[in-house]
Amino acid sequence: MKRRATGMFPIILMFIAVIAVFFLFISPFLGGGYSLHSDAQIKKDQKTLQAYQEANSAEDVSNKIATASYQIELQIRKENGLPIDNQFFFRRSALIGDSMSEGLVAYGLLDSANVFAAIGRRIKTSDAEIDAAIAFHPEHVFMQFGMNDLIYYSGDPAPFIADYEAMITKIRQALPNAHLYVIGIHPLQEHGMSATPSLRNYTAYNQAMKEMCERDDLTYVDTSILISASSTYEFDGLHPQEPFYSDWLDLMVMCLQKKEAES
Repeated sequence: MKRRATGMFPIILMFIAVIAVFFLFISPFLGGGYSLHSDAQIKKDQKTLQAYQEANSAEDVSNKIATASYQIELQIRKENGLPIDNQFFFRRSALIGDSMSEGLVAYGLLDSANVFAAIGRRIKTSDAEIDAAIAFHPEHVFMQFGMNDLIYYSGDPAPFIADYEAMITKIRQALPNAHLYVIGIHPLQEHGMSATPSLRNYTAYNQAMKEMCERDDLTYVDTSILISASSTYEFDGLHPQEPFYSDWLDLMVMCLQKKEAES
């Protein structure tokens, strides 16, 4: 439930709104004319003022301004043919996961501010990462789990899905407007699975995740289309090498762009 502004907060909002109005309507004339930069700033000031007027808390203000800033900058970049890379598109998104997700930061493909992951993480041991991602207030949340859960649950998908749905409920309660995505487990090499037979059940986990997504209105991200068991992996036969990560990020960005276009 959203908190209502109390105490000094309405007074602070009114003061900031007055200042914003002043700069919104006066500052363009102080510079002696308009420019692309001033037009973009005017749009941002308008969005900022709107955010303050509609806000229910200081935290809500911050979230609304971050979203508005992203949308305005995206519009300006598109209108002026400026480059838009995957890091920019992912700026209002969060990725929660294990060492696979960490790889996107290690290869310089995503900023660490958008990735909430650690080596060896399972859903049940990722409370700190989940809480940090929620505090980030993203518009899109990508969840990448399964490989460590396969080992922990000896390949049984039932308890894994139960944990997953509990995590999803927690995130949805905290971020009711966020779009949620479930990332499937990529194919694993034979020698990587030989030492841990439960990993061979990753296809059953993927099927269970697909069914969960259909049941719970989530987007399933199928990484198996990016790689095969004969592709280039690290020595462990479990973690793909860099080209996979670039393609994976492309796929996630494509998913979030599609979702934004539908909204």
